[in-house]
Amino acid sequence: MTSALSSLIRRYSHLNWVLFDQAMVSGSNFLTGIILARALGIAEFGRFTLAWMVVLFVQSIQHAAINAPMMTIGARQESANCPAYYGAVFVQQIAFAILSAGLSLIAVTASALIFPDYGIAGLTLPLTAAVFFTQVQDFLRRYYFTIEKPVWSCVGDGCRYLGQIVVIIWLSFAVEGVLTSAMVLWILASSAMCSAVILLVGTDRLDWSGRSLGKTVSEHWHFGK
Repeated sequence: MTSALSSLIRRYSHLNWVLFDQAMVSGSNFLTGIILARALGIAEFGRFTLAWMVVLFVQSIQHAAINAPMMTIGARQESANCPAYYGAVFVQQIAFAILSAGLSLIAVTASALIFPDYGIAGLTLPLTAAVFFTQVQDFLRRYYFTIEKPVWSCVGDGCRYLGQIVVIIWLSFAVEGVLTSAMVLWILASSAMCSAVILLVGTDRLDWSGRSLGKTVSEHWHFGK
């Protein structure tokens, strides 16, 4: 009985990690929202929320075009094809991250010039950094789930989400009024960047030749559109 139970736990241990990770991410996001609402105040929290909607909008496109196809198509790849396939997906992600961050930079800069009374010029750089690093980190965490290395996803998410909570709480108590929308965006971008750097360490071998790039882009397009 004990042996059978242990075997069952080992067989489905990846599901335990997935559930643990999702609980940590959801709980951390909920707690972060509550802390920021109290620390920033109504007006500044509203500014942050509007800015963060840009990040979420970009991530919704990324999920449809890259993450969701990868987690379905990548999961059924033969071992011999994995380096070429995931190498092509990494290239897609890098290109999309640079493009979306560049467009965000242009859009926010133009908005700040057209509507100077909104006072969003100070959000330009931190928002651009958040757009870039949050999607890279989210891509990497889903990559590890796809290749059945959920422990790496949990480590990366712990660094990002628990780390950002610690920093935000510390700053909110350390110096009154130091937290602003720009500061919070820098914190979220920095925690995502640190997590992404850690997650890059454990990636499997990738084929950067690009021989599967055209095929992979086509498959992801037909899956995600």
